[in-house]
Amino acid sequence: MNVQTDLFLIIAISFLSTVCSGQIPRPSSFDIFAGIGKSFRNLEFDDSDSTLTLINSSREQESALTSWRLGFNQYYTVNSSWYIQTGIRFSTSGIQRKYPKGLITRADLIDFIDLGNQSPISFENAYWKQTDFFFDFPINLGYQINLSKFKPFGKIGLNVRSYLGTQTNFNSTNYNSSEWIRYNFNQIQWAVNISIGLLFELNTDYSLFCQVDYLQNITSLRDAPISEYPFSTMLEFGFRKKLQKSTL
Repeated sequence: MNVQTDLFLIIAISFLSTVCSGQIPRPSSFDIFAGIGKSFRNLEFDDSDSTLTLINSSREQESALTSWRLGFNQYYTVNSSWYIQTGIRFSTSGIQRKYPKGLITRADLIDFIDLGNQSPISFENAYWKQTDFFFDFPINLGYQINLSKFKPFGKIGLNVRSYLGTQTNFNSTNYNSSEWIRYNFNQIQWAVNISIGLLFELNTDYSLFCQVDYLQNITSLRDAPISEYPFSTMLEFGFRKKLQKSTL
């Protein structure tokens, strides 16, 4: 049994025990949120393969890309401190390359983007960006410290990620292009995430919160000689509405 399966089973056990007892879980609160942050990727490959090493060396110009996330969450209270959170998120992740000095050629970009036969052979002041779009479906186990109106919290869990497509942008002094591409990425991917934050109660029904969330793919974007594992760190802000006392 792998790590993601173990964690999923631990988080889901409260739902299973509730269903077995004849109760139907109902959410105790929900929220909407938005976040912005940085994303990048880890690469894994056989460094004894000279071809793969050469391809990877062209990626030294890569840097983190500004990314964003929008979402909706539901909360199921286990007791006064513990809860389970599910939801849906629309998120982005990606990378960028900048070549501020000198000329680059098509060969420098061949593993990333098809620039077409009409593009020049070389490019000046080039900038390339790849943004991947996902639907994320998280299930998290959370713990909240109840301190008057201010309530620190932490969450850890799994995300099922559904790949939607990729926006590529290439800009240079002498050539520009933009294209929406659906790469042959794995349609379903797994990621883990961990969050810490602070909730502020406006009154008995409404709250504001902010949190820092780290997300890391644990399955590769695609089945290829070079495996790609996106990760991101987001600062998120949201609004929460209490619904009822939990049935868990």
